[in-house]
Amino acid sequence: MFGSIRTWLHAAIFLSALIVLSHSATAQTAHCFNNLSGPEVPCTPRSSGGGYVAPAPRGPSPAELARRRRHAAGIAANKRGAAALHRKLTGHDISSRVGEMLRNYKEAIRDFEEAARYLPNDATIHLNLANARGMVAQFEGHYADAVRNFEQALRYSPHNSIVKGNLKQAKAALASSKDPNRIAHDEALQKAQSAEKAQDWNSAVKYRQQVYRLCLSGGGHGCEMESAFAQYAVGRQAITNKNWDAGIKYLRAALAYYNETFASVQSGPLKEWKTEITTVLQIAEAQRRQAQASNPNYPKPPPVYRDADTPRDYPDFKTNTPAQHKAHEDNVMGNIWAQKGEWVDAMLGYQRALDEDPDGPFAKVIKENLDRAMKHLKANQPKPATAVAQPPAAKPIQASQTKPETADSNCTRWSNGSRVCADAGGHHYCEVQNGNSVSRVSCQ
Repeated sequence: MFGSIRTWLHAAIFLSALIVLSHSATAQTAHCFNNLSGPEVPCTPRSSGGGYVAPAPRGPSPAELARRRRHAAGIAANKRGAAALHRKLTGHDISSRVGEMLRNYKEAIRDFEEAARYLPNDATIHLNLANARGMVAQFEGHYADAVRNFEQALRYSPHNSIVKGNLKQAKAALASSKDPNRIAHDEALQKAQSAEKAQDWNSAVKYRQQVYRLCLSGGGHGCEMESAFAQYAVGRQAITNKNWDAGIKYLRAALAYYNETFASVQSGPLKEWKTEITTVLQIAEAQRRQAQASNPNYPKPPPVYRDADTPRDYPDFKTNTPAQHKAHEDNVMGNIWAQKGEWVDAMLGYQRALDEDPDGPFAKVIKENLDRAMKHLKANQPKPATAVAQPPAAKPIQASQTKPETADSNCTRWSNGSRVCADAGGHHYCEVQNGNSVSRVSCQ
């Protein structure tokens, strides 16, 4: 009986093997034998006419193989583009990192374009390509092209939050590029940079201060850097005029801003700017020492004379609040304008500083500077021909209209239809003319 069971088990195993083979053979070409002991060969079915036909091809067709190669090449190119976008940046400052990022995006675009040629109907590849093109356009300042590419990317992925954020930034940049204040800012910046390259420091000071004013009127973001560049230009102008003390003072202020803000920068344009400041500062200090050595009172030169009406600086401590740092910057810019004799702009700088830090430890210095600026403005007013004569640029005010709040003696001369005044409490404000009427407005 055990023998019969073993026979049955062998038969069952052999039967199951046949089932697997037959299941596999249904998807393959049938096999035959030349003879009972010969090797297995593909069967060659007979034709209806009694002849032989070629065996059916085995495996995928040439068209399918080509399709698979195109698919693999497209996927590989898309992966190379994604890898370029995720490549780690090695630059040590903003400028070099942005340049490196731009090169990576351009490399990724070439890879995505190759992938799109292999797989023209792949939505993911077209999404990557349109987004990368939008980023390059935005980096290069072509904001309308950036908006168009990001909108195209959203058609392939309508709910992609990254592309939505990119589109929002591109639209904001496009609107800003059409802003007259922004256009004027960029034009003044270009002129300032050209003047600095030509070593024309008088023009550089003029345009750097214009850039700073336009930055403030545009919202005040990043204006500390514009102030530092303006201080540097004023320092170079003073050194050109051999005013070593003033040159050293403003160059040190620019260098202090750099050391506080960009201490970790190791290369790039900002690092080159620091090197330039340091070199010029060392030359100026050497020239001042040489001038002091020629003084008979050296090494104890006489104290520097300061006019009682000369505006003053004050230290900017790291423990100050952001508003106090901003007030310090505006006070410095007021001093720069005062040095040039532009007392209206100086007064406006001091007024901004006082508004930002009305109760700080150096508010008294700012108030004194504001009073000095007003004093200079009044001293520079032309003398009227008679006691009842109006300022030359002023238009007569009809008797039926409201009389100005202060006497003309408390105001500066009219300039472009406006003037600066002080009320009985010493508070400053501005007056503007509109036709025959005079209105009191803020000096901001």
